[in-house]
Amino acid sequence: MSKFKWIITIIIAVVIVIGLNFYLNGKICWIREASAVNIVRRVVPGGPASELCQDGNYIAAIGQVSEENSNWIVYLYDTKGTYDNFNDDTYTTFGETSNGELRDVTIKNDWVTWVDTTAYNSCTSSSFVFKGYQVSTNALFTIDERMGDLGYSRYGNLIAYTAYDDTGDRDIYLFDLENGTKRCICSNEEDQLMPYICGNVIVWSDGRNFETPYRDIYMYNLQTEIETRITTTQGMETWPITNGEWIVYLWASSNNAGKAIKKYNISTGVESIIASNSEVEYTFLIRDINSSFLAWSEDSSEKLYIHNLNSNENTLIENSPNSIWSAELNQSAQPQLVYHLPSETDDFSWGDVYGYDLTTKAKYPIRTAGKTWCEVSLNKTTNTVVMTSFGVNSLNPSECDVSLAFIP
Repeated sequence: MSKFKWIITIIIAVVIVIGLNFYLNGKICWIREASAVNIVRRVVPGGPASELCQDGNYIAAIGQVSEENSNWIVYLYDTKGTYDNFNDDTYTTFGETSNGELRDVTIKNDWVTWVDTTAYNSCTSSSFVFKGYQVSTNALFTIDERMGDLGYSRYGNLIAYTAYDDTGDRDIYLFDLENGTKRCICSNEEDQLMPYICGNVIVWSDGRNFETPYRDIYMYNLQTEIETRITTTQGMETWPITNGEWIVYLWASSNNAGKAIKKYNISTGVESIIASNSEVEYTFLIRDINSSFLAWSEDSSEKLYIHNLNSNENTLIENSPNSIWSAELNQSAQPQLVYHLPSETDDFSWGDVYGYDLTTKAKYPIRTAGKTWCEVSLNKTTNTVVMTSFGVNSLNPSECDVSLAFIP
């Protein structure tokens, strides 16, 4: 056989092997791809996937059932912890809905949670259905049918969220996934919104003391079962976040002329200002918090900062010509910030992914070439990042896949 025929035979054999691999693996296939700073594994689900999250060996995402079936469904990928061997990776799906979106998926420990908007209708019903899934038992269950907002907060097996009461006000609830119990944390008049939980502390924005647009920050200690009003200054105090020692929140004056990010020390009761501005159109955003640092941005989210909660130092990390899309902090011994922003040549919400080492104060690229990246999610306890990616110069959802990247 000639050399040319041998080459043709080898090419055909390779094509057959690849084809069988995709056929035998069905909707999922793992591929290794090398980059300058990491190894990426690409997941190709049945349909486009987004709303990514990860915990331990698992990656959860919301996506379509398939390219031909546009129903929404939850994907759960089990990597089995063997990052060098993709043959034992598996996945499952659940929570399919045909006439509503699925939102805000999370996974921690043995449970996946998400919000089903099927029952939502702005004219007849403003509530959402809060759902859960236990990985070990494959059990699908409903947490609350009267969820008052899309956002919720998880700390391990505990979830803080809002739900409507019989008067139409929204209250703060706590659901324990381990024992399946629910209890009301605050049912005062007016709306209680934006709950966040960490350790024994739940914080939220409360409208009970002043007429709109005034709101205060409240805290509830699960150990002592004591509720505490944190702020008393007139104005709008919103979007609180806590690490169990500090509470950070946004403040705006009644005429919106004064704005600030403030922090409150739970042990000492001392409040201080992280950053402030007097421009009406100025914007502050709270991004994420860990035991020592706060990530925040300003000026229409074009500037990204790290604030050291103990030393009060603010460090400018990124000054982007476009809005920074997301920023997350991890809790490992080597703290990292991972953030996502449009590329310099792209005005879309998809772009490049960067990391910042909080110890060495060094910026490094995670994924910046070959694809447009979006829906970035950092594992809080390990150095892995999951993200959705599109093909080069393509925003076609049918070409969307999920990647897991290893950061230094």
